[in-house]
Amino acid sequence: MIDATSFLFMKALLKIPPNTGVKPNPIPKNASESLAANTILSVKITTIVTENAI
Repeated sequence: MIDATSFLFMKALLKIPPNTGVKPNPIPKNASESLAANTILSVKITTIVTENAI
């Protein structure tokens, strides 16, 4: 079973274009911001799930 953190992390990775590494341009600011937002969200969800489990 996949926990919420892994799911959201994979979801965030899927949002990043596959050709990001090929281009010399850095990742756009909004892409890194959305990744950070997803990380924060996943931490909040994990906290809620953990509290409910306890």
